[in-house]
Amino acid sequence: MKFSSKCVRPIKATGECQTTNTPIYASTVSRFIDSGQQYYPRYFNTINQETISTKIASLESAEKGIVFSSGMAAISTTLMALLRPGDHLIVLKEMYGGTIAFVEEKLKLIGINVSYVDTATEFIKDEINEKTTMIMVESPTNPFLSIVDLRALAAVAKAKNIITVIDNTFASPVNQRPIELGIDISIHSGTKFLSGHSDLCCGAVVGQEKYISIIQHHAHHFGGCLNPLDCYLLDRSLKTLDIRVKQQNLNAKKLVGFLNSHEIVGRVYYPGLPEHQRSHIVETQMDAPGSVLSLKFKNNSISITQFLNSLNLVTPGISLGGIETTVCSPYLTSHHKMPEQKRKELGITRDLLRFSIGIEAWDDIANDIFKAIEIARV
Repeated sequence: MKFSSKCVRPIKATGECQTTNTPIYASTVSRFIDSGQQYYPRYFNTINQETISTKIASLESAEKGIVFSSGMAAISTTLMALLRPGDHLIVLKEMYGGTIAFVEEKLKLIGINVSYVDTATEFIKDEINEKTTMIMVESPTNPFLSIVDLRALAAVAKAKNIITVIDNTFASPVNQRPIELGIDISIHSGTKFLSGHSDLCCGAVVGQEKYISIIQHHAHHFGGCLNPLDCYLLDRSLKTLDIRVKQQNLNAKKLVGFLNSHEIVGRVYYPGLPEHQRSHIVETQMDAPGSVLSLKFKNNSISITQFLNSLNLVTPGISLGGIETTVCSPYLTSHHKMPEQKRKELGITRDLLRFSIGIEAWDDIANDIFKAIEIARV
């Protein structure tokens, strides 16, 4: 079955009469008589939870999945479930700020040894030692849209029996399916492209059953479960995932060309540009480069505050992946909790802006941005 059909098709959850939508089982009590299977929302095994987990796993060609109440619940539970004191974790320097904050403030506290690396496979390989248990990456990364060669990474890790984990939020399953490339576990902040309407907070983890079962067991203790109504809303959103993301991709592709040639724009960060350092890898592991881009204006040429205040169609906001175009300062939002020194080393400065392109008419988006640029010229 092709990807778009997988998005739309209902998942058979019970032996009851099937409908095009999964019924919402708004109950915390399920019939229980003997010592058999216990169904309870905090066990992540209710009908609504398993239905949407199965669908997301199917979209990424994974054996099993589990949905959470947020992307950070998915990330933190996965790391806590699969790492032990004394283990060595390799993480990209370019990661979502919340992930870096969790690694710094929680994992190091319980004795996890951490190495931060650049995105090239050779840098990752050089940091591996006998204690290395996991390698966690993003691709494309947040906020510079750097690319990791996922096939090469998977090959290196499998030879050493190391677990590979990717935050696949920016790509979405439409543009990239890491499990098919050899990665063990794929994580999403479902708040972004999976839900796509900026009205739902959720997360998802998919991968090999042996890993997902361990994560689910630990999730019982942490309690980051998704309620039945939100499971339904996520399922409804996935029905349009393919057409939403493809339209966003198309808009971004058109917009990037104009931004990249604008006299005020200093640099555009986007995997689809020919000058991207790993554009050849993008073509082999992604169906499309996505709809998130970042940029910096030329030095002191724009008042960032005035630019943001002058936008009309584009919304300054802290999230991404919705059907509406948004823009944010990673310095003040997604990477705010990252230590200042790490932000400085990466170049995450106040003048860096990250755009998430929506499904509006692309020329309306462009006109709004260019008008705001003219108003905000210094």
